[in-house]
Amino acid sequence: MSQIIERVRQALGVQAGDGRARQVFAKSREFLECAVAQPSAQERAGWMESIRREALALKLHLHESPDLEACGEAVAALARARDPEWGTLKQIMRWSDPILDELGLEHRLAGDIAVRTVPMADSFSPSERQEFRREVIASYIGVTTADYLLADTASLALLGGPGRTRTVSLVPSIHIAVVPDSRIIASYRQLLSLLSARSLPSHMTVVTGPSKTADIEATLVHGAHGPREMHLFIVAS
Repeated sequence: MSQIIERVRQALGVQAGDGRARQVFAKSREFLECAVAQPSAQERAGWMESIRREALALKLHLHESPDLEACGEAVAALARARDPEWGTLKQIMRWSDPILDELGLEHRLAGDIAVRTVPMADSFSPSERQEFRREVIASYIGVTTADYLLADTASLALLGGPGRTRTVSLVPSIHIAVVPDSRIIASYRQLLSLLSARSLPSHMTVVTGPSKTADIEATLVHGAHGPREMHLFIVAS
């Protein structure tokens, strides 16, 4: 590896410890101010309009809930109304998160739909990992929160961690994301500013609507490489 890096340095004409690398990642005052900017009520209203507009273009189903109680009822109703893409088993896999705990899905769907929660383990044994994969694959709905909702593109930023595996948002046919409106931010630029001010997670997944792909003739297909259907529930703080 060191030989490869040295060849790259030679090709670029730089020496080890060259200060230019530090300059590239230097945080300007403007960049840092972006992280702590407090939006006005008018700006927040504009962000919601942007999300509604982008969601429509993305075929992202947008739901606005007054509180977590109403959101829980709506998510449960949605789960009952949808059928699995494969087979007949109705099972939900959800993140381990306090916001999702308050939805009460286990109670609301008891006897109808099994609700599984991602374990809060830092690591899995090989047998535990295989069992968890089977549970995720068997689930027709994955339920997550999001750490940030980007107003300019209606994208969700999901930070990884215990109880928050990315497979829940990528494997089931339907992805449901429940996000408090306090987590809405302006743009990718603000997201990068916020991330620069904290310790980075093991990974981050950015989701912009349901999975989409197109062939050489530009025929768009949803669900070829991930969820074919996505629902975003924005909950009023």
